[in-house]
Amino acid sequence: MTPQEHAHASSRLEILQAILAAMERRQEVTELVWAAATTEAARDGLCELLAIDGDCASALLDMQIGRLTGSSRRHLADQAAQLRSELTQA
Repeated sequence: MTPQEHAHASSRLEILQAILAAMERRQEVTELVWAAATTEAARDGLCELLAIDGDCASALLDMQIGRLTGSSRRHLADQAAQLRSELTQA
């Protein structure tokens, strides 16, 4: 894996982990987003709630609601596991 591929995989894994964490805390995430006056406030709140960075929070806010289904969660978890495996082998 090249350094560029490693960086891309690391970033993707970080986003996947943020999405999975948000799915686990979906009620809190939904309430936070609905209560936020602005997108920036929602992003800041997600960063604090989930201990994630701004890029991950933006990715969460940009998601389509259909990506939050149970089958999508399993698919995302599988992707995260694959990336973890690739990164530990690199």
